[in-house]
Formats: sequence, C-alpha cells, structure tokens
Amino acid sequence: MAMTVLQDGFREIGRKFQRMSLSRQIKAAGRTQAAALRALGKRAVEAGVTGPAGDDLMSRFSETQAKGGRLQSELGVLEEDRKRLEQQRDADATRFTGLEQEVIAKKTPLDSELAGQQ
Repeated sequence: MAMTVLQDGFREIGRKFQRMSLSRQIKAAGRTQAAALRALGKRAVEAGVTGPAGDDLMSRFSETQAKGGRLQSELGVLEEDRKRLEQQRDADATRFTGLEQEVIAKKTPLDSELAGQQ
C-alpha cells in the first residue's frame, strides 16, 4: 500500500511536469504564430493586397499617417517656441539680476548712512 501511494505521487509529479512542458510549448507556438501573422500582414500591406474591409482600413491608416505627420510638424514648431521662450527667460533673468545688483549697489551706502543716523 505504501508503495502504491509513492508510485501514485511520483506519477502525479511526472504528469505535472508534462503539463508544464506542454503549456510552455503551447505558449511558444502561440508566439510563433503571432509573429508569422504580423509578418504576413506586413507583407500584405506592402503588396497592397487587401480584403473586403481593407479599403476602409487603408484609408483610415493613411489618415492616421497624415495626422501623425501634422502632429510631428506641430511638435517641431512647439519645440522651437519652447527654446525661444527659454532663451528669453534666461535673458530676462540675467537682465533682472544686473538691475538688482545696481539697486543693491545704490542702496547699500544709503542703508549704512541710515543705520549710522539711528
């Protein structure tokens, strides 16, 4: 009886490993199939082969590409504006720092004179 329990246990462990192995094989086959379908779809688009719903999808795809191009150009304009504004900010900060130094230079003698009078 004890031998039967041990044999059943080892048999169950073997089946568990077999299930894990089959599961890995199924997942690998699924990944291979997905990659093959992506490659097939890419080749079909490059060749211009489309199905009944392909015309609508291709028009939506071309619209999406055109919109992407417009957005890319808008991004370029916005980046240029950002750089221009950053340069302006830096120039203003430098100018204000210089003005502040002038005010402090004029104010320091007056502060010391007032402090001496009090």
